[in-house]
Amino acid sequence: MSAMERVSKSLKFIIIYVALFSGMNSLFAQTKYVESHLKPTFTDGWDTGGLLILGTGTVLGIAAHQYDDKVKRWFNKESRLGSGLTDFGNSFGTRYVNIVAAGIQMIWDRSNGLSHLEGLLGTNLMVFIMKKSIHRTRPNGENEDSFPSGHTSTAFASSGSLSYAYGWKAAIPAYTLTTLTLLARLEDNKHWLSDLVVATSIGVFWARSSGIHHHYLTPLIFNEGGGIQFSAPF
Repeated sequence: MSAMERVSKSLKFIIIYVALFSGMNSLFAQTKYVESHLKPTFTDGWDTGGLLILGTGTVLGIAAHQYDDKVKRWFNKESRLGSGLTDFGNSFGTRYVNIVAAGIQMIWDRSNGLSHLEGLLGTNLMVFIMKKSIHRTRPNGENEDSFPSGHTSTAFASSGSLSYAYGWKAAIPAYTLTTLTLLARLEDNKHWLSDLVVATSIGVFWARSSGIHHHYLTPLIFNEGGGIQFSAPF
């Protein structure tokens, strides 16, 4: 894949996000959606808890770096998952699958669906910037988009968002599938172990950042009056 093709592919998901959020911004203009929801996603997460997540991911990523070659050789010896599970794990981590999932979620749970979509937006923007800045070569030599793993960070962002919204009932199956995505990236020789460790922290960070302001007391203003809505993960 040429550099131009990679850039074109990366820009596609940005266009999708812009289209989705442009429509939602118009839809929620009366409730100041951008100010009360989208903006906090990109600002509230940089607190002590958020920085601890990213810091821990960085430290663990540095520690994992010394095992990159060893893990690569172990997975290259023979198939550990099989083609079926590998393909499924790769599919679960694609940004397009997760965008569609968040869109469907919005149909029956608008608030948490928005949180999910916001988390995916933050995750993929950060990953895009890091990939284009760091240029780490993949283990298979395919290109220089290895660090961090977009599939892994996206899967963890989705799993985290679903966990914030619905608790352990969603967390168990979601994180099981996310682990499969992580292993599939190693199985396919697409990423180094350290790529995945750092990507995990990125996904968790943005899931938290998009979720924390959706789960507190929220003022509601209507033409007829007002009120307060409370929501929290369970």
